[in-house]
Amino acid sequence: MRVVTGVLPAALATLLAWGAVRSAMTDPDFATLRLVTVAVGALAAVLSLRGSVLLIIFAAPLAPILTQHWLELPGVSAGQHLLAGVLAVGCVRMLFDPRQRDRSPVDIPLALLAALVVLGFARAALDYQAHGIDFTQAFSAPFAWYWRSDLSAFAHDTYRVLHHSLLILEGVLFFRLASSRATAIGLREVSVTLACSALVVCLVALLQAHLEFAPSSWHQRIQPALFRVGSTLRGPNTLGAFLVLVTPVV
Repeated sequence: MRVVTGVLPAALATLLAWGAVRSAMTDPDFATLRLVTVAVGALAAVLSLRGSVLLIIFAAPLAPILTQHWLELPGVSAGQHLLAGVLAVGCVRMLFDPRQRDRSPVDIPLALLAALVVLGFARAALDYQAHGIDFTQAFSAPFAWYWRSDLSAFAHDTYRVLHHSLLILEGVLFFRLASSRATAIGLREVSVTLACSALVVCLVALLQAHLEFAPSSWHQRIQPALFRVGSTLRGPNTLGAFLVLVTPVV
């Protein structure tokens, strides 16, 4: 049981962080920024597991506008880089924490989901190999592209199936970390953090509606005469989904 709840999450989280660092090292444009963001996430988890998880909850909805509009770095996803560092250090710390959390009703379904995703990832990589693509290339390519957030890169991504596998694993690992006794986060803390983040998102949306700043480049191309409010979340559909999901929590 210790292998399933401790060793495997730590290994998967470390692999994700390795992918972030590896892809950053091959990026001539944003290598320094990407490496620094991963390092900030790792340092936050070293200093405080609880604080690092709350940082992710608060910052994730705000990160897209920071990198894509204010810093004009459309190929960088700051939230995902930050999360990679937090997960790697957090899951390793959780592995050596003597405290064991109470089992959650969703632990077994999440473990089964993660197992299916890992098997699917391996099966897809082997299929690529069968079509003449080297196994190591098929395995490592998603890490290089996964951190790209622009739509064109995603649409032309050969390894999109593997990308979705990484996204699901990332979510499972974050839930495991956030719900552990080593993190010791209560529902009230999560609710307050989400409420503060949602408040910032709503304030930016109101300002954006009146001042029309930071427009979505994709919507500008297809509907240049219509300004659509996406706040910090890149688009109106994502903004609406975020507000619908966060409303019952806050």
